[in-house]
Amino acid sequence: MLSACRKDLNDDDKPMAEIVSPTGGTFTDTIPFQLNFTDNKNLFQYRLEISFTGAYDSNDSAVVKPFTLIWVDNISTSADSKLLKIPVGDSIISGSYRAVLSCVDEAGLESIRDTVLFAIQNNGESTLPAINVTAPLLNTTYSDSLNVSAVITDASKVVYYVVELKDSTTATKGQKSKYLNDVSYPVDEVFYTNTLPAGNYTILVTVRDAYYNVATTSIPIILN
Repeated sequence: MLSACRKDLNDDDKPMAEIVSPTGGTFTDTIPFQLNFTDNKNLFQYRLEISFTGAYDSNDSAVVKPFTLIWVDNISTSADSKLLKIPVGDSIISGSYRAVLSCVDEAGLESIRDTVLFAIQNNGESTLPAINVTAPLLNTTYSDSLNVSAVITDASKVVYYVVELKDSTTATKGQKSKYLNDVSYPVDEVFYTNTLPAGNYTILVTVRDAYYNVATTSIPIILN
């Protein structure tokens, strides 16, 4: 929250805050923020908040956490520009982000907030998890039940997997999932299929690592 300052009853003009750049795009290294501020009298303080806006599951105890970064600094002139160079470190996960800029003047009036959306692709870890499925076998016919066996691995640790049984319309007929904190893990799940109609189905395995790199693999099967 921007700090309070003295109130000048003779000043009703709000200051202006603008994110000149970036205007969007994807960043892999340093994000340069060019910020401009103006006021009819004197500015007092500005605030820049950068926050993660992508999908995030708080149950992922091992995942690199999304973050919110906040800069607050004072300004003592009627016009000013700031250049902030924000590094993209290994601890920042890839995904969508929002930057919101605002400022207040000496009268305590706050500007309209300027917003820009951008993306970060963290090159510190971009390798997808590996999925090695050993069962079921491709296009094999099953009756009452089927086992799904696989080994999933990732250098930065696997944090989540989900195994889904989908019918020919891609509707999910069964689902097994688990949160992890392992570089390698043996998946062993069972689906009981005796109540499902005969037809073509698909086993879909999805794995996510600590940097939100996601890998999937599918195996078509037949139920009779």
